[in-house]
Amino acid sequence: YLLALSLTTFVAISQTSLNMNLRHNWNDTTLPLRSGLRYNEIWGYSDPDDGSEYAIMGSVNKVHFFNITNPDSPVEVAAFVGGNYSLWRDMKTYGKHAYSVADEGTEGLMAFDLDNLPGSVSKVLQTTAFFSKCHNIFIDTLAGRLYAAGCNTRSNGLIVLDLTANPASPTLLASTALAGGYVHDVYVRNNMAYCSHGFNGLYVYDMTNPASPVFQGSLSGYSQAGYNHSSWLNTAGDRLVFCDETHGSSIKIADVSDLINIRLLSLFKSAMLAPSYTNSIAHNPFI
Repeated sequence: YLLALSLTTFVAISQTSLNMNLRHNWNDTTLPLRSGLRYNEIWGYSDPDDGSEYAIMGSVNKVHFFNITNPDSPVEVAAFVGGNYSLWRDMKTYGKHAYSVADEGTEGLMAFDLDNLPGSVSKVLQTTAFFSKCHNIFIDTLAGRLYAAGCNTRSNGLIVLDLTANPASPTLLASTALAGGYVHDVYVRNNMAYCSHGFNGLYVYDMTNPASPVFQGSLSGYSQAGYNHSSWLNTAGDRLVFCDETHGSSIKIADVSDLINIRLLSLFKSAMLAPSYTNSIAHNPFI
């Protein structure tokens, strides 16, 4: 599998490095800055009809959709202003819809119809019915549920929305408190939620009934523990890669085959920029 990392420390390196080749760089310098930053998030989408590939990117005030089927010549298909400037955005997809939230301002939840790609994208919903700002979302595609973490209307748990009835108009299943408190990010597969509770560590819940989560197990006090930020489950479902948003902290791999006894198996730290730079933050893992 491929483990791709988003690092908050960026150092310009050569165009060809570690078997990677830069195919293209898109940068619109007319877009606004916030605290010196212009971009904040990226997600991928593959059209189920023709296999064409798209990148969904967040900037300070927009959500951008790019056709990257030809990676040497990406095309911006559409860009939507959310209404506010935000350092943080998060986007995910379900079927032929994309969803976006921002952690500053009052944009709420936006939904986009991708059915007319590659020609166009349509914004079909923008609502503050569930929250006005939110840090992260994750979609359990097996269950058709959107999980919202770090929202202003639920500071100590998760908001769960149903997407199956009408993906363009989600409905509220539950806004529920969790034992670990504030959830910074969450990974969910088939109703099992792996929650990053910051300094409280990693907690796992069965969300089959989202109004009554069932605690399954937790991991805290592990080696190089910091601010438990985000995680990703492998295909087999027995290994969880997670990151602590703490300078110089290693990426962790945990055995989650027995949730009552979650065990830390391995620590991993990239040497790509060492020895000059060793204090970066591994921010988000993807498998």
